[in-house]
Amino acid sequence: MIYSQNTLSVKDGAYGYNTDFKLDIHLATDTAIKALQFDLKYDGDNFDYKSTFDLTKSRLGGEDSDHVITVKEVKSGNLRILIYSPSNKVIPNGDGELLKIDFSNTKKYNTYTFELASVVASKEDNTNLSLELKNGNIITLASHVNYIPSFIDLTSIYKDAKPDYEWIIRNDGTDTLNITLSDSKLTKFTLTQWDDKTTPITWPLKILPQNGGTNNIEAKINVRVDSSANGTFEESLFLDSDDPDDSRKGVKEIKFKATVYNENRVIIQ
Repeated sequence: MIYSQNTLSVKDGAYGYNTDFKLDIHLATDTAIKALQFDLKYDGDNFDYKSTFDLTKSRLGGEDSDHVITVKEVKSGNLRILIYSPSNKVIPNGDGELLKIDFSNTKKYNTYTFELASVVASKEDNTNLSLELKNGNIITLASHVNYIPSFIDLTSIYKDAKPDYEWIIRNDGTDTLNITLSDSKLTKFTLTQWDDKTTPITWPLKILPQNGGTNNIEAKINVRVDSSANGTFEESLFLDSDDPDDSRKGVKEIKFKATVYNENRVIIQ
């Protein structure tokens, strides 16, 4: 991405869930300014401002810089930031990291925008320098397991028939999903790769996140039942995952069911 010569920008980033991280803000100017004020807006429900920050001395003129910063939380999800020098030293022209602000996120995965607004960059002649604002995207990384379906019912099957049933485990999250086998009670049902219908499924499964559509975000599994004997069969598979959501994490029981019966034929002579 190419920025204009006078730009205030938030650097994109990706961080694990329930994690402390530093948000980087950069400043590019072709003219010295004596003070800079701007608002930073973000999702206050899923990010917490930690009330700590670091000014980058090298961007403010080096070790001789006496610049200070004030950060006011106007409301949840809106910070007002002012950078200035008590001795009226300027912020020199240049391009680089201006400051880091400490945040923490939640376990709700998504791509979130950190928006810059209401900027005032005061030049030495008391006019304002026009800055292009570039918002940043911060991704909270977490997996999201989705069993499609969570109850596999092959319904009624003729004796000795071998129909194929497609079962999908999908990752709807933003981080790699790991599925582990806790226990298997399957004796009548077999699980194989959907593509060839013969290669057994091995655990654990690792399913990548979508990340812009370049990854395969699901495991396609072929389910068959041993139909050599009549009866109604119901068995269970117990799977665990690293999905952090309270409603989805932990060992989950996946049930498989099928009814096998003789084919009744009426012969008319």
